Amino acid sequence: MTHKFSGNADYLNNGNDLVVVLGHGQLARMMYLAASQLGINIIAVDADRLCCVNPVDKTVLAVDVETAFAHCIAITSEFEHLPKELLATAQATGKLRPGANSIAAGADRIVEKQLLSSLSIPNCTHRIIHSVDDLTEAYKTLGPKVILKTSRDGYDGYGQWRIFSERDFASISNELSTFDFGHMPLIAEQCIEFEREISLLGITDIKGKHHYYPLTENHHGDGQLVLSLAPAPNNSDELQNKAQQIHQSIANELNYVGVLAIELFQVGDTLLVNEIAPRVHNSGHWTQQGC
Repeated sequence: MTHKFSGNADYLNNGNDLVVVLGHGQLARMMYLAASQLGINIIAVDADRLCCVNPVDKTVLAVDVETAFAHCIAITSEFEHLPKELLATAQATGKLRPGANSIAAGADRIVEKQLLSSLSIPNCTHRIIHSVDDLTEAYKTLGPKVILKTSRDGYDGYGQWRIFSERDFASISNELSTFDFGHMPLIAEQCIEFEREISLLGITDIKGKHHYYPLTENHHGDGQLVLSLAPAPNNSDELQNKAQQIHQSIANELNYVGVLAIELFQVGDTLLVNEIAPRVHNSGHWTQQGC
């Protein structure tokens, strides 16, 4: 593959469309590898250093973020935990897809829960925790098994505590005695006995039309995805349609444009939303070679 990037900014005017991806991890690299086959250039933004980098080898590019924003046809994200200033600058261009409100819904579990509740979309019974006293009351209501999660910056099993016994509760309550709840409220979720986790990868285009891949069944180890089965075994039109209706409700409410992944717990015929991811998603990696 011919490398499109160099130490100067010539590629900004090389005749190919340019898309800027906020974040420079594996998903930005995967998007570059896919987009290059379509004649689309990808520049990644290192959100920590606020500089443009090559999405494959992470070389810092001789173009600043504002210039990249000015030359691109669209800005998107591979990661929702982004600096507010960077997100605001991207939003102000009118090119950010999905918009900052969608990314915020994926970045903050409280915002996410409020969105789901406003749309009457089933999700795990939960309480917002602002203090150890709140946790005590939540454990009485939601126990005996509770998953405690940070409202922000948690992913792949990080930022979580499992309270499965009175001993766990006492230990974690003690651990959180000095926790800054003002800076980071927590979410306590009732631990449910679900049959499996499945996810739906959906795309909404600029005209609001939705497109879907088959449901995928997810298997985890230590809180991280280790295996995706696609299409999900024992899928049905009814289950697929139920997941798509959830996706459409969320996408329509957010005026969404782009890829939106939804993780779902299946309990019989019921689907509960676990999380939404306003971006390409690891449970959809199979689509690159499988479609």
